[in-house]
Order: sequence, then structure tokens, then C-alpha cells
Amino acid sequence: MAFVAAEHSNEQPLLPLFPVSLDTLIMFMTWAKDNGVGGGYDSISNYVGAVVEWGIAHNGQSDPRKESWKAVSDWAKFKTGFKEQVPAKRKQKLRIQPALFQAMMTDLDIDTWRDMRDGAQYCLNFYSSVRVGHTSAKSRKVAKHLLRYKDVMFVPSIDNPVEVHLYLRSTKSRKEAEGKPAWHQLGEAGTSDPRLCPVFMMQRWCKSQYAGDVEAPLFPAEKGKHRHLPQGRTEFDELLKARIMQALPKLDVDPTLFDISKYSGIGFRKGSLSALAQTPGISTTRLAAHGDHKDVNTTMHYLSDNTTQRASNSKAIAKQFELRR
Repeated sequence: MAFVAAEHSNEQPLLPLFPVSLDTLIMFMTWAKDNGVGGGYDSISNYVGAVVEWGIAHNGQSDPRKESWKAVSDWAKFKTGFKEQVPAKRKQKLRIQPALFQAMMTDLDIDTWRDMRDGAQYCLNFYSSVRVGHTSAKSRKVAKHLLRYKDVMFVPSIDNPVEVHLYLRSTKSRKEAEGKPAWHQLGEAGTSDPRLCPVFMMQRWCKSQYAGDVEAPLFPAEKGKHRHLPQGRTEFDELLKARIMQALPKLDVDPTLFDISKYSGIGFRKGSLSALAQTPGISTTRLAAHGDHKDVNTTMHYLSDNTTQRASNSKAIAKQFELRR
């Protein structure tokens, strides 16, 4: 109603509000953008959807965005332009550094169901850099990227594996409809602590949990009545943040000074690619392939120097000076 009160005029009457016209919806989106509603199109369109549902429920009108071919075309053009001019402002999430990953993993008691599940999942995410949508579902109704038992293969066998192969039916850059799936592989990490080895953790999890249903989600929800459903993103994020906070004392970090809101599941992917980028001899093309990037330009984000490398550049620059007596 704040929109109506602010924008109603004789030249552009907004009352009566119903039936809501397409022009009014377009005006409302523009007004919302200029009056503090952030998040870009996806966020503001939620308000538009609520107005449309209100009109359908209380006035019996149709959706003005779909009432004719012209309306569909006009809305599509406006939507495209709005997305280009008003990009979503997302809160930057931080990478999970190797030291933080190690601290979380060494806190695990892998004889318990939840720690064994999370440990296998964290190892898969960190070592493969696959997007978190492959291991926990943002929406349990639409989980097309989700890994299932049929997508996991142990080589040479599950009893004595040295590699784990993951079949990704679709990714952000590989659409399911295009029929361009991808394989990803995990190898033995060679660490003294088996909890830091993705092959060990995946074998332990799958061997103890697989019950013959190849379509079952690889990482199900914790609650017994939901064990047939994939782990949801809310459960995943809440547990991850709790584990991060628990691990902080090992890193001599004061939890009261730590902004946990800057961490989420994408931190595994960022941490994985950043760690690999720091490995001598890793080419940009190999890094891009590991991250399933569409092109190497995206990969360049992970090639930043660390502080020691940046400081050593001073000597490299100084070598160009002429020696004078």
C-alpha cells in the first residue's frame, strides 16, 4: 500500500487496485528497486508474485503477466532488461581454508551416523570442488543435480578402493537436457589421519549405509522419518556453521569476533579451488577442468598470490636494477 499511496495520481491512477494491470506490476517493480528492496529481480519478483496471488484470490482476476501473448512478450522483455540493469547483490561468502577444513574434520567421531555422513560429504565437497547442490538439496522437490548411490563407483572395488568416481548428470555449465554429463574422480589423499582422506570417508559411509536402493540420495536427512529424503540445505548450513564455530578454538580464533554469516556450502568449492591453485605446476586449464568452469576467465579468480608470494615480488622487481659502483 505504500506504493499506491506514493505513486497514485490522476495521470497514473492506481485505485481501485484490482484488477491489477501489467503496467502497475512494472511500475511496482521499478518503485521497489528505488525504495530499498534489494536482491535484484529474483527478490523483488517475490513481492510481485504475492500481489498477483492476492488479486487472483480476492478478485478472481487472471495473472496479468500471462493473460495474452502480448502480455507474455512484454513481461519477458521487461524482465530481461530489469535483470541487466538491476543485478542481484549477493553477500560474498568466504572460502573454507585447508586449516579450517582440517580442524572441522579432526573433531568428527566417525563412529556416529551424523559425523560419518557429514565427514564423507565434506570430503567430497572439498576435494572435488563440486557445487553443494550435488550433495544437499535446496529444494527436495527439485533435486535434479543431487548425487545418488547409482552415481558412485569405487575403483577397483568398494572393498579395496583407491579411487571414487562420481557421475554428475548435470552441473551449472552442463545442462541435463543437453545430455552432457561429466565424471569426477577422488583419489587417496595420503594423509596420516584417515578422516582427511576422501576415499576412506566415502567407502566407510557407502559401505555402511547402502541398502540396495540405487536411487536413494547419497546424503539423506538426519531425522528418521525423513531418511528417504535428501539432506536439505537448511540442515546442511546449520550443521556446517555449528561445526565451524566448534573448530575455531583449535585455530586460536575468538568465536565472539568471528562472523559466521560469511560462510556457507560454497566455501568448500572456493577453498578447494584456491588450494589447488596454490599447488606448483597446476595449469589454469587443469584448474578450470577441476572446477567445471565454462572458460578460464572464471578460473583466474582463484589464482591470487598469497602474502609470502606477493612479498617475494619485491626481490624479483629489484633484480631489474642496474648494479652501479
